[in-house]
Amino acid sequence: MLILDGLLVRDVVIADDVAAEILGPGDFIPASTDGDGTLPCGVRWTAMTPTQIACLDGGFAKAMLAFPEIALALIERQKVRADRLVTLRAIAHLNGVDRRLLALLWLLADRWGRMTRDGVILPMALRHSIMANLVGARRPTVSTAMSRLQRRDAIRQRPAGGWILREHPEGICSEVLTQAPQPRGPVFFPEKPASPAAADGDVDRRMRKLEDRANTARADSARYIQQLQSTCAAVESSRRQRPRPHGVGVPADDAAHSPGTPHDGAGSLHLIHLAAGCLGSSRR
Repeated sequence: MLILDGLLVRDVVIADDVAAEILGPGDFIPASTDGDGTLPCGVRWTAMTPTQIACLDGGFAKAMLAFPEIALALIERQKVRADRLVTLRAIAHLNGVDRRLLALLWLLADRWGRMTRDGVILPMALRHSIMANLVGARRPTVSTAMSRLQRRDAIRQRPAGGWILREHPEGICSEVLTQAPQPRGPVFFPEKPASPAAADGDVDRRMRKLEDRANTARADSARYIQQLQSTCAAVESSRRQRPRPHGVGVPADDAAHSPGTPHDGAGSLHLIHLAAGCLGSSRR
């Protein structure tokens, strides 16, 4: 299914907890998303606004074979949705409901917001119960946190519905990304060359190793070719010495080649192919 217009909320209910996501125009929803699994959970869909959905059935799948770029576009939209879900999960792990709600509003503003001189307008009138399911909190806690955000002028409520975001999201950035990662095991750092001359010496050593490998490969190839030529000559010799019935595997110009006459072996490969074909047809 492809959402053409409107807004949908998808709730996944496990025990007494609900996790939600918001879907809008352009989001692609596979038909097997809500399939049964080993984990007992329920899924419910709620239309926040009048919504129009296109059902992409088997006829669409057959027609899409002639336009592979459409399939790539749908895969890209699935990737964007997956990235958005991961971000939403990270928001639900933030400390403090105030930070979660502010991060959620900015995440929604990246897609549905528009910039004005008063701030970023988010024209989505979300109920506090839906916002609670999005950030992993309870509705009363969300209502209290939204009041605190309004008192410090981080957000403003619009008379027509929605919000005006005034506090920049840099204020909720975590220090995790700025901290140097601590290694969990032994770390080996490559030795830096002491001088440009040492670096040139390393390049020369690598070039010599590559030349040695190339020479070894040439020698091996020559040896393999020689062995193959010897094997072909032995097969040709045994073929000529073995008696055969008249008309089976004997070329029309075989009489032109005497045992002492040099032969290039091209005819032998063709004869092996014909002989195999004769045996295959006789078995059938």
